[in-house]
Amino acid sequence: MANMNQFKSSIDDYNYACSLAQDEHFWDLGVEYFRKSFKDKFARFPTPPNSNLITRIHSFNREGDDIKIKIYKDKSRQMRIGGDKCIVYGHGGGFIGGGFEVVDGICQDFVFDLGITVIAIDYRGAPEYPHPTAPLDILAGVLHVRDYAQEYGIDPNVIFIGGESSGGCFAVSIPLMLRDYKIPQVAGIISINPVLNTHRWANRQFHECSKEWQDEMYFFTNTYLACNQQILPEYASPLMTSDVSGLPPAVFFAAKSDPLCEDAKEMHSRLISAGINSHIHIDEYALHGSIRARHYYIFARNAYIALLDAVKKIME
Repeated sequence: MANMNQFKSSIDDYNYACSLAQDEHFWDLGVEYFRKSFKDKFARFPTPPNSNLITRIHSFNREGDDIKIKIYKDKSRQMRIGGDKCIVYGHGGGFIGGGFEVVDGICQDFVFDLGITVIAIDYRGAPEYPHPTAPLDILAGVLHVRDYAQEYGIDPNVIFIGGESSGGCFAVSIPLMLRDYKIPQVAGIISINPVLNTHRWANRQFHECSKEWQDEMYFFTNTYLACNQQILPEYASPLMTSDVSGLPPAVFFAAKSDPLCEDAKEMHSRLISAGINSHIHIDEYALHGSIRARHYYIFARNAYIALLDAVKKIME
């Protein structure tokens, strides 16, 4: 087991590697700079290839646009009778960036470490497509995957919804939408470092963190919500909902040092109070997004293993 000094050194090294890809005040440099530098950050920590991984890209149409999905499978594993368990995954990127490049690694690892199929959805982001486009894209993606479950080799009754950061928000808002629209519910929620109250950041109502973090979150959430704060607000900010009944089992992962940790803890507590099976892991050493470096740093690897252990609790 690594000692504390080794953990601290790794975190410093990780932060330095990230700084080579992205300016520390990226929010002052605009959306396009963020989009490129965000992908560059992931490119610094590539997931080692696995020759048994097979992927394919499909699409479905929504509002005249083709929304791409990417299917990840293990060609060496025999499909479960009735179809694989599946995670439909939403990427992070502050509601404005991201793409398959930033989830290829985590989706690959989930395939082999959990023995499942993973399907990522490349939802449309702000500012070109402000809220509620993204959650409605993902909702449509979940329904598409369910409708074409046999083609994708998955069990339509064992579809989980997962994602990190902005994707972690959608991992909670989509089950709320399914419940409210009286559509069959997903099997579970996997919400990693989620942003569960975009409104408070967009309105600068959270001050228990550095000014830099406040500016960063304002950049993301204000861009995402734009003038649509009053449109379907609980699906942009799931913590604004007063009723969490009818939600499926859930897993929340958060970094103790991350101000967004409070969102995960609050939603977990609400689910527990409502009698819903919910698990949470608050990692002592992880940083927001540092799971991307799970193949390079001890602290990130340990966090990823803890995440897997939590996910297995609702998949078994």
